[in-house]
Amino acid sequence: MQAYNFRTRILIPLTLALALLLGGFVISFYQNQKEHLHADVINKLESVNKLFTAQLDNDAQMMGAGLEAVLRDKQLMTAFRNKDRGALLKRSSPLFEKLRGSHRITHFYFTGPDRANILRVHKPDKYGDKIDRYTTLEAERSGKLSCGIELGPLGTFTLRVVAPWYEGDRLIGFVEFGEEIEHITQRLHDILQVELYVVIEKHFLNRKNWEAGMRMLGRKAAWDQFPTVVMIDQTTEAFSAGLIEFLDEQNRTSMETDVEVLLNDRRYRTRFMHLQDVSGRGVGDMVIMFDVTDIVANLRTAIFRVGAICLVVGGVLFLLFYILLGQIEHQIAKSSEALQDSEEKYRSMMAAMIDAAYICSPNFRVEYMNPAMIKQTGRDAVGEFCYKAINDFDKQCPWCVHDKIQQGESAETKIVSPKNNRFYDISHSPIFHEDGSVSKMTIYRDTTKSKQALKRTERLNHLNEDLLGSGSLDEKLRLITDKIVEIFKADFARIWLIKPGDLCDFECPHAKVTEGPHVCRHRERCLHLLASSGRYTHIDGGHRRVPFGCFKIGRVAAEDEPKFLTDDVTNDPRIHNHDWARKFGLVAFAGYRILSADGKIIGALALFSKQAISSEEDAQLESLAGTTAQVIQAAITKEEKKQLESQLQQSQKMESIGTLAGGIAHDFNNILFPIMGFSELALSDTPEDSPLRNNIKEILQGAKRARDLVKQILAFSRQSDQQPKPLKVQLIIKEVLKLIRSSLPSTIEIKQHISNQCGLVMADATQIHQVAMNLMTNAFQAMEDDGGKLEVTLKEVELGLDDLTDQSMSSGAYVCLTVANTGPGMDQSVISRVFEPYFTTKEDGKGTGLGLAVVYGIVKSYKGDIRVYSEPGEGTAFHVYLPVLKSKIETEEIDAITPVQKGTERILLVDDEEPIIRMEKQMLERLGYQVTACTSSPDALMAFRASPGKFDLVITDMTMPNMTGVQLSQKLLEIRPDIPIIICTGFSTKVDGEKAKAAGIRGYVMKPVVTSEIAKKIREVLDQD
Repeated sequence: MQAYNFRTRILIPLTLALALLLGGFVISFYQNQKEHLHADVINKLESVNKLFTAQLDNDAQMMGAGLEAVLRDKQLMTAFRNKDRGALLKRSSPLFEKLRGSHRITHFYFTGPDRANILRVHKPDKYGDKIDRYTTLEAERSGKLSCGIELGPLGTFTLRVVAPWYEGDRLIGFVEFGEEIEHITQRLHDILQVELYVVIEKHFLNRKNWEAGMRMLGRKAAWDQFPTVVMIDQTTEAFSAGLIEFLDEQNRTSMETDVEVLLNDRRYRTRFMHLQDVSGRGVGDMVIMFDVTDIVANLRTAIFRVGAICLVVGGVLFLLFYILLGQIEHQIAKSSEALQDSEEKYRSMMAAMIDAAYICSPNFRVEYMNPAMIKQTGRDAVGEFCYKAINDFDKQCPWCVHDKIQQGESAETKIVSPKNNRFYDISHSPIFHEDGSVSKMTIYRDTTKSKQALKRTERLNHLNEDLLGSGSLDEKLRLITDKIVEIFKADFARIWLIKPGDLCDFECPHAKVTEGPHVCRHRERCLHLLASSGRYTHIDGGHRRVPFGCFKIGRVAAEDEPKFLTDDVTNDPRIHNHDWARKFGLVAFAGYRILSADGKIIGALALFSKQAISSEEDAQLESLAGTTAQVIQAAITKEEKKQLESQLQQSQKMESIGTLAGGIAHDFNNILFPIMGFSELALSDTPEDSPLRNNIKEILQGAKRARDLVKQILAFSRQSDQQPKPLKVQLIIKEVLKLIRSSLPSTIEIKQHISNQCGLVMADATQIHQVAMNLMTNAFQAMEDDGGKLEVTLKEVELGLDDLTDQSMSSGAYVCLTVANTGPGMDQSVISRVFEPYFTTKEDGKGTGLGLAVVYGIVKSYKGDIRVYSEPGEGTAFHVYLPVLKSKIETEEIDAITPVQKGTERILLVDDEEPIIRMEKQMLERLGYQVTACTSSPDALMAFRASPGKFDLVITDMTMPNMTGVQLSQKLLEIRPDIPIIICTGFSTKVDGEKAKAAGIRGYVMKPVVTSEIAKKIREVLDQD
């Protein structure tokens, strides 16, 4: 056949053209995205420049307004004109303190008309020097207010605003405000999410004075860090060495300089913005670093995706052309092969046939036998009678179709051979000769296997029907193994299942025979024998629990292949015990993985047979493994349904406990509120030297602890969405220890080793509280009868790859909580089930079996681990590992001591509890408020309706007779929509902060509260306007 190779000639230039086109598209896309990134950097720089200028203008306007207020002060003018420094300082100092606190004013000058300083309010001891700054000279020249930033001798930028002060037409001097502008860089950082460095050119500074000034300001004075500049401000402590070479005169002369640097594994684009003082003199630069890490990463991802799409499109086009051209070549080749001689047609065809065939003459003599027929009969019987040679008959076969063949007709018959008892479908066809004679071509198709397969299929269908009936999982699995032995003539058959959480910690004795010494590292998985039929019917012994990778069935489970099949068990190197197989005449082994609907392995099925396993049998056995999986999952679903019903009952029980806890919390908080309030009042009325003060403080502290206890009870009983956040586990563990200590008998000793150096974990505090409480309660109950020692340890540990037991975990730092007890301990059978839902070792009525299952779920949800170690008589220890946050998060809280906020507004106070109303009225009146108290909501509504404008604020309880606090608030808002209202409640399931806000209520407070808390909330609400 001539080779037509035109497909290659077309595909090569076509592929090159396609590659160039797609490559050009990718490059163009990359350049376009790169230009967008550059434009983003330029826009960010312009935003910094505009915001910096706007902030300076805003601060200057504010300072100018302040100066105008000073210029209107007649007393200041008199003292200034008379150069009375004492009177001037006394009058201006309060104003300066106020402006420094509210507007960041750091400099306040009074300068005479000759520019000699009369008074620095911020430094009264320094005066008399000449003020020759540009802003002062400009104010003198123009006679108007002058402002701008100037570089001070300490290397800091100061925004100065100078106003000339005239008395009539006579200039009596100048007044100046100044503020340091470092806060502006931090504001730019916060708003625009950029990192900033501010540098000053060295030739504007005196090194000695600058370094002394930096030390005085508590800053690092690194004069030699850069060649021509010094750094005076930065929004981050980190600094990239790659920036140093660009911080020189040449590169900072143009704002077009664009530097890319790495800082803390983040990628930044850097630009310079020149800084000029008020005179227009360039004194330094602001280095602006724009974080482009995510943008660059997205750009690369986009390029990769576009490239991948182009490759796929190109590949599809190439494949399409390849197939089309191949079809054309194939048609040409097919046409060229059409010429052949048909003389040997039948014999060639029959010789190649798998089915047995022969040709006989009209007088029944065999003319030809193909190799398959010779193999079937055991000899080449050409010349013999067909009925004798093929079927060992002495005369024509009972199914002979000789007459039909002679009439030129074809025929088909189905027989069971009397010679070998196999099933055959026989096809008879006439062969016409030139002399008019007709020979017969007969083809024997062996259908024994298909017949047997059909019979097996029918019996398997009956098995499927039987499996739909009632019965336990063990009974159904035993039925499956029985039928495997019966239908497939197996010597014995077995089924194993995987039990979640069970570990095989023994070494496989045959590991080295197959996969080397590391075969048994799958310690987290173990196969349990549940059904066995045939030669072995027991389910104990050496194969009762098989680790992954061990024995034949362990390798079936551990490997990714769906099955393990051999028809030569006495010689197959994967079978370790050949002598045993020979002893029982075993020939074949088949093992199949049992997979769940989502493809996860849940068990294995295996059998040994004394005969080879055909491909049809293999397919049916593999299908039976799938049926077994359905039976197992149906049983699991049924069990899960039972568990869900039990879980629902437990959930309803916990909901009832939560309702009860809420009711108790409300009443208890209402009791605590007056105790705390009257204690605070009594403490404020008691002299400092009175011995009663300590007693009152103890009462107040005890009430606060009781309030915290109520909060813990509510946290334990509520069913709310979890909100993971960075938290210190050691604080929660200490709370749980404090809570549980009171419930332990004296026979149980508590030892705690809590490290305060543990890092943060990302978790929900209530869930961690639940984990610790559950473990400690279980430990206490284990020692309840005989006493013992409860030991709680918290520390930070490092886990390497060899320490991990779960793929969801990663190596690194973990917080390890250990709760150990000296109770009776547990054996291996209990440990293997200890985390199963509803499994409990406690007697009826004392446990639900949900505790450790919930703990296990919580810990695993945070990608942690929980491990248990126990021996009978040696106690038990649970180890909980929670991953430590890798990023550093500031957790220090600075408790500023701020004075209690007071006021003079008029308050309508509503509460149905007499002690609370008396206490709150005194508390608020001592804060300066005018209080009208009502002990019922109808009275309060009547008082408000009579004089709506009389009150500036309403504080009402939530739970009251006649009308709740929310209902009262709604009626008050109908009368006066702008009235501020605060809801104060001990506990309520009907209202919280969000619901109160939605109802138009501006404040929400949980009882009990101390004076400072209610005072702060009142000011927050009243000062909103």
